[in-house]
Amino acid sequence: DQLVELHIMMDNFYTRSKVPPTRSPQEGHFYAAQLNSEWQRVCLKKVTGPVRGILQLIDRGGEVEDSLNKIWELKPIFASLPPQAVLCRLAGLDGFSEDINLKEQLSARINNKEFVAVVLSRTPCANVMLYDTSNKEIININIKMAKNMSETARFPKLQVSSSY
Repeated sequence: DQLVELHIMMDNFYTRSKVPPTRSPQEGHFYAAQLNSEWQRVCLKKVTGPVRGILQLIDRGGEVEDSLNKIWELKPIFASLPPQAVLCRLAGLDGFSEDINLKEQLSARINNKEFVAVVLSRTPCANVMLYDTSNKEIININIKMAKNMSETARFPKLQVSSSY
């Protein structure tokens, strides 16, 4: 697996490197960071303090807030593999994007399962349809979630004035 090889190469290089961490990291730039004793490729999303920032994990997905004293310039050889985590939207679920239940349901449906993502469009953000392929019956996760969210969603009551 190319990603495993990349992490091994990064570990070998940065662990032995005498080069100091980046002195003035810039938002939007890519770096190498040692997080939980493992080297990761990250993008500095936002500086949150004098030496702290939000780092986007470009191969695993997710974000962490950590010290900016622990990030190094990402060498070009480690940038040859495209990011493995891609921001995407689930087709047909746009109306529920702010609902906290959506994230919980999605995690429950895809964690420890095999699934296929069909990309319907790529711009401005990948729009995908997910299919659970871990059983004999292939299940469209988007449709299952939309149905479930429609049944459990709570919408605010509209205030209507009786006088015009």
